[in-house]
Amino acid sequence: MRERLSYLAVVLMILLCAPSGVVLLFSDKEKIQIQKEPDLEDYLAGIVYSQIPEEDFPKEAIKAQAVLARSEWTCRIQEGSVSEEDWQQEAVNLRREMKDPKFQKFYQQIQSAVIMTRQEVLAYQDEICRGIFHRVSAGYTRDGSDVFESGYKYITGVESVVDQESEEYLTGHYFTSDFLEKEFLNFGMPLSFSEGDEITVKTRDEAGYAAEVKVGDTICRGEEIRQLLHLPSACFTVENQGKKIRFLCRGQGHGMGMSQYGAGRMAQEGSTYREILSYYFPEAEILTLESE
Repeated sequence: MRERLSYLAVVLMILLCAPSGVVLLFSDKEKIQIQKEPDLEDYLAGIVYSQIPEEDFPKEAIKAQAVLARSEWTCRIQEGSVSEEDWQQEAVNLRREMKDPKFQKFYQQIQSAVIMTRQEVLAYQDEICRGIFHRVSAGYTRDGSDVFESGYKYITGVESVVDQESEEYLTGHYFTSDFLEKEFLNFGMPLSFSEGDEITVKTRDEAGYAAEVKVGDTICRGEEIRQLLHLPSACFTVENQGKKIRFLCRGQGHGMGMSQYGAGRMAQEGSTYREILSYYFPEAEILTLESE
């Protein structure tokens, strides 16, 4: 009896002293296995909270987001690309978000969505997929093969016309010619508007996003231009308006995978998270991870 009490006292002390994220697994009274690897499920609600675009995001769309977040982080963990610093940063992010007065109610909704989709991931041919999403498409999502050379066959373009109703769908961005010349020159792309150089979209992918862009005499990818000029989307047109050059952008984000705006509208109209994911990832399926 005394040995039993001593054992329980040791266990209780370990539980009280164990840092957050440490999981204790009991096999029998002689053995206590301490699993130091953080459990993704403990962090997932905080990760999803940082990804959700607005507080009134429908519950089924939140569930879809939870599955994508779990898929993405599971891939990263399997690749060994998640460090201790990454987990610590997620904890820091969550503590910062908790200061938001509206945090508690919204976080509870997300936690519920995480629990209701526990261990579910997106998969293609029995391999877990990256959880790819963007805020608003240009009316049609992009095919992964149009952006990447390989590895994203499960991302196929689908119609998402409802995104055109988003307030974020169409945005104009203006730059002076001097700014653009200096900015592109810094990245090895000489450009002189005074000598007749132009910025021209040469080719587009099936979703309408700029695939190849000519900057002066240099050919580069549309996504490079988006990153370089901090544009919301690579689905843009370029117009020289004299003193300024306008980039008229459609959509928000890279345009691949799930459109959050489209997912939200589908959820409002009664679609489940499984139907949402099946629509935006028609080549993939939802699988449940086996518990260790």
